[in-house]
Amino acid sequence: MSMQINWREAILTTHSTLQSAISNLDKTGLRVVLVINQEGYLAGILSDGDIRRGLLRGLDLTSPLVNVMNSNPLVVPQDVEIQVARQIMRINQIQQLPVVDAARRLVGLHLWDEINGVSERNNLMIIMAGGLGTRLAPHTHTCPKPLLPVAGKPILEHIIERAKSEGFLHFILAIRYLGHMIEEYFGDGSRWGVTVNYIREGEPL
Repeated sequence: MSMQINWREAILTTHSTLQSAISNLDKTGLRVVLVINQEGYLAGILSDGDIRRGLLRGLDLTSPLVNVMNSNPLVVPQDVEIQVARQIMRINQIQQLPVVDAARRLVGLHLWDEINGVSERNNLMIIMAGGLGTRLAPHTHTCPKPLLPVAGKPILEHIIERAKSEGFLHFILAIRYLGHMIEEYFGDGSRWGVTVNYIREGEPL
């Protein structure tokens, strides 16, 4: 079976808080939190959309995950074939599919990007990220345009994640204006499973 090596890092308990779920989503990049109960069985899953809906209902960051999680997610058994898992995910339009044993203990996680067989590309992707972003002022007075959030994450993060889903793993970011903030956020790219290098422009290009 195709399993993400770090799927265990996405596990939290039903007593964990929304704040911890937000931190976990940010840390793993898997776009899902796997919630287990105190006996260690899968209790539900949680996405950033679930968190937003919970906050809109009046919950706060200290609320437990049991109040917002999907407690009846689609799951598959350990022995399901990849082709079947792929078809389940395609029909139901889901990106993550937990794998459980006969006792409903969590044993893995299928990710659409993995089992859909995206071919790795050797191409370098160069992203021009050094502009002043003057048309978005005053938002860009203290934050470079590539780091402005859209749907909960920076514009540039969306671009890199989408490119990765198409097989691109090597990125060069051309940075200048507030470039140190971009470099601090993305680092070497390992958090997203890609490689990021930088061209630091001495003057606007």
